[in-house]
Amino acid sequence: MYVLDHDGAFPPNFATLARTYANAPKLYICPSSGTEPGPMETVDEWMDYIYIYWPDGTNTPAHYPWIYERRLSHHGGGIHVAPIGGPAFWDEGARWLQAFAKDHPELDIPMPEDL
Repeated sequence: MYVLDHDGAFPPNFATLARTYANAPKLYICPSSGTEPGPMETVDEWMDYIYIYWPDGTNTPAHYPWIYERRLSHHGGGIHVAPIGGPAFWDEGARWLQAFAKDHPELDIPMPEDL
């Protein structure tokens, strides 16, 4: 909905998204993590996911990662990755994400915290 309302642009962070479009804390928590949500104003700090802001919005290549899990430990050594064009997929050991980051060093892709 945000993209439709903002001419194809993605939100700069999830706090912006949470203000109007998705303000339920459980949306930002992996059910298997046990994380306790914090204030929605700081959702980008406590959520269980890493969000990549692509300023080109819907013009970003479809295979670029958009959101993925912050820790491999939530699922025993892997993460779910959602690319811009979908669908989300399982990435054992974050191998796909590491290869993507290596192939695109200019993008400065953050890795899961426990990698």
